[in-house]
Parts: sequence; C-alpha cells; structure tokens
Amino acid sequence: MKLSKIALSSMAALALALAVSSAPQEKAAMTENTDATEITDVIESPINDNIAITPRINWTDSAALTKNVWGNVIGSNNIFRDTPTITNWAGNPGEAVFRIVDGSENIIAESDYVKPGKSTKLGSIPAFSGTYTLQAMVEKTGNYTIEID
Repeated sequence: MKLSKIALSSMAALALALAVSSAPQEKAAMTENTDATEITDVIESPINDNIAITPRINWTDSAALTKNVWGNVIGSNNIFRDTPTITNWAGNPGEAVFRIVDGSENIIAESDYVKPGKSTKLGSIPAFSGTYTLQAMVEKTGNYTIEID
C-alpha cells in the first residue's frame, strides 16, 4: 500500500490525530503525563488507509541580516522530530550559514555556507525539545529570503 503525504503544522496534525482516532486505546491526550512515545511522527488515518500525515514546518519569508553577526530568522516550539531543509534563495545578496539553537542557545544543528539558490539539510531536531530558533550569519549585509521545508 502506498501512502500519500499531507503537510500540516505540528498542532494541526496533532488535532487531526486526536479527532480521527476511533478506538479509545489509540487516543493520545496532551497532559502532564503524556509520554513522548505515545505520539508518532507519521500518523496513519483510520478514515482512509491511503493517507499518512507527516507534520513539518514549511515557511518562506525574508530577514534583515548583518554581515558576520548571528541573526534570529524564526523560532518554533516543536512536538515532532524534524530535519529541516533550508534554502538561501537565488536573489539573495550572498552566502549564508545556518544553525538551529535551543532555548539555552545550545547549537542543535549547523550548516556550512550556502550559496544563493542552494539548499542544505540540517541535522535532526528532537521531538519535544522545547523552543528552538533558526539563526543565520551572512557574508554581505542585506535582506535575505529564506525557505524552511
């Protein structure tokens, strides 16, 4: 059986999983006692066995970045494991290096310099790891359009 994939935000996927789960033992409640193993990254739908829901971030916007200074691009509070692909758009002023940091500024993943029009896949962000931030440092000051998928 081949499964189709639908991209949803983490919260939308969780809400959908809770809403469509038909058997009581399959329902996961977000409480203080929820075990991280109770919620999976791919949720198979009991309504249609040809659909799998894979939660992921998909964001594109611009950020004003300063040469040789780490700048915050976007932050998120994740509940699913993620391995984001970051794109430095083709019209950007120059190369950029990207990293993911947690709430304590610990580096979770980091890239080499990425040329305009190129992408890089960052390391895995663990599920339930709290707030994390994508940061970028550039070789030329300017406005950069960045895509996360």
